[in-house]
Order: sequence, then structure tokens, then C-alpha cells
Amino acid sequence: MNDNITGLTALQTSPSWSSAGSPFATGSASAPFGMTNASCPCRTVVANGRDLIALHERAVRRADDMTAAARTAASSIAWEGNAATLFRQRLDDCLAAGRRARDEAAAAHRLAWGGGR
Repeated sequence: MNDNITGLTALQTSPSWSSAGSPFATGSASAPFGMTNASCPCRTVVANGRDLIALHERAVRRADDMTAAARTAASSIAWEGNAATLFRQRLDDCLAAGRRARDEAAAAHRLAWGGGR
């Protein structure tokens, strides 16, 4: 048991262990997590995340708009019968899913830009 305590003491006082420095230390001269400067990467990560969310939100809106245009065009087709009904019903289902996706993307946008408030 004394050997374990001696080994722990040697580890705690080892020059290579104590000189490593912590990326979390206040006023640390070393750059955290391999960054080229000592500034916090959090703002960059958040900005990149927001850009990605905005990109996907625009894509979802475009897809929803295109689905709505397809549904409008399908309404003007002179086509009757079971196949026509099923086709239009499936377009309506796609349109409803597109609206939900659009709402969810807008909610993600609001969360990303309003987070922490």
C-alpha cells in the first residue's frame, strides 16, 4: 500500500506531468485543443453550426415550395379515377410532411439564434 502512495506522489510531482498545463487554466499561455491561438473556439463552432442550420433551412423551404407547386400543377390535370386520387393523396401527404419539416427547420433556426437567452 505504501508503494501505491509513493508511486502516486512521484506521478504528482513529476516534471513532465506538472508542466503540461491545462487548456482550461485561466491565463493559460498554451492554445487549447490544438488551436493556433489561445482564443476560445466556441464562437467559431456556434457560427458554423448556425450557418449549417440556415443552409438546411433554405433547402427545406425550397423543397416545400417545389412540392406545393407540384400539388398545384397536379390539381389542374384532367385525370380521374383511383390512380388519380391516390396520386393526389400522396402529393397531399408529401405537402403535409414538407410543412412539418419547414416548421421544424424554423424552430431549429430560432433555437440556434436565440440559444442561451
